[in-house]
Amino acid sequence: ATPFTIECTLLAIILIFMPINLYAFWLFGLLRNLHEIHIHSNIELPLLSKMPLLSKTKHHDDHHAHLDGNYASTFVWMDRIFKTNFYK
Repeated sequence: ATPFTIECTLLAIILIFMPINLYAFWLFGLLRNLHEIHIHSNIELPLLSKMPLLSKTKHHDDHHAHLDGNYASTFVWMDRIFKTNFYK
């Protein structure tokens, strides 16, 4: 299973078993999309660059350069937990 399918499965489980505020859901989607644009554009946006626990552009660039680690595109700590963090 890919990290994307795992994220989608977890989201589906959360939405089925836990009620969630519609505004919180859309806010999360907005922030997630802004973060994806941020890590793929190689632009350091001040607001997103300073958020703790979010992956930085360099972390994601290493994923594309080596393809054998840094799979978590949002939360860097997930790579540490699953031991997929790429170190130079």
